[in-house]
Amino acid sequence: MQQASELCQEGRSAWQERNVLLALEKFGTAVRLLEQELGVLHPLVAKSWYWVGFLYRHNMESGSSSDTTHSEEEEE
Repeated sequence: MQQASELCQEGRSAWQERNVLLALEKFGTAVRLLEQELGVLHPLVAKSWYWVGFLYRHNMESGSSSDTTHSEEEEE
């Protein structure tokens, strides 16, 4: 459970840094760990899946393929 919590925190940090794909990766790993420990019907697992969906939708709407920040290489 501690590892899942740490992964969620890393996902939140990545989200704040506008790195949506890293956030998705961290939350996805955390939710799989929570499913193993708590079962798929646990409310915390459902909440975690909600955030994975939220981030995925945001990523799709922004049209980003790697993250929501743009590097100079992308502009060239």
